[in-house]
Amino acid sequence: MFRQRSSGEIPMHHYGGRPARASFRTPRLPSCATGGSWAWLVISLAVIVWGIRFLSQPTDLRHLKCPRDREDLCELVVLTEDEDRVVHTFPGKDLLRAEAIRVRRGRAVNPKNMRRKQVRKLGYSFQLVVRLDDDGREARHVMSYGSVGRSDSKSRVSEIQEYVTNSDVSGLDVYESSGVSAVGILLVIYGAFSLIFCLILGQFSEPPPPRKRR
Repeated sequence: MFRQRSSGEIPMHHYGGRPARASFRTPRLPSCATGGSWAWLVISLAVIVWGIRFLSQPTDLRHLKCPRDREDLCELVVLTEDEDRVVHTFPGKDLLRAEAIRVRRGRAVNPKNMRRKQVRKLGYSFQLVVRLDDDGREARHVMSYGSVGRSDSKSRVSEIQEYVTNSDVSGLDVYESSGVSAVGILLVIYGAFSLIFCLILGQFSEPPPPRKRR
C-alpha cells in the first residue's frame, strides 16, 4: 500500500508536492569591534614578548681568550649596545694581573674617599691590567660595568692570576655580560599598558541580538 522512498528521491512536504528546503544558518563574520579587539590583544602580547626577548640579550659583552703559549696573542672582544665591536690583542706575557674593583652606574669608582654607606651601594667587578710597552705604561680593561657579585669577582681574579703566574695552565677563556636594553624595557611597559586597556575596553564576543517586539 505504501511504497518506500528510494535514497535518491527528494523529500516532499506532507501536504503538497513541493520539495522541503534544508534549513541551515550561514556563519556570521565577527563585527569590527570584536575583530579589532582580538587583533589588539594579539599585538599587545607580541610587543611584550618582543620586549622580553630584548631584555634577555645583554647589552655589554666582554670575551677574553688567551692561548697556552704566552708568546701568542690574547684576544679581548668588546661588544656594546650600539653593536660596536672592538677587538684588543696583546701577547699573553703582557697580561700582568687582574684587579677586583667597585662599580657604580656603569662606571668604575675608587671607594677610598667614600663613606661606608656609599661603599655598600657599590657593585663588584674586576679589570685586566695589560702592559703596553717597555716604558711601564699600562692599560686597564674593565670586564663588566655591572655588578657580578663579590664571590664571582674574586673567583675571576683568581682564575686570571693563575694563568699569569702558572705557565702550566692550558689557556684562559673569560666571558662576562651585563646591561639591560632600554628598548626592551620600553617595549614591555608599552605592551603591558596596551594589554590592560585592551582587556578593559575590548569586545571579545558578539552581543546577543535584540529581541523582536511583538
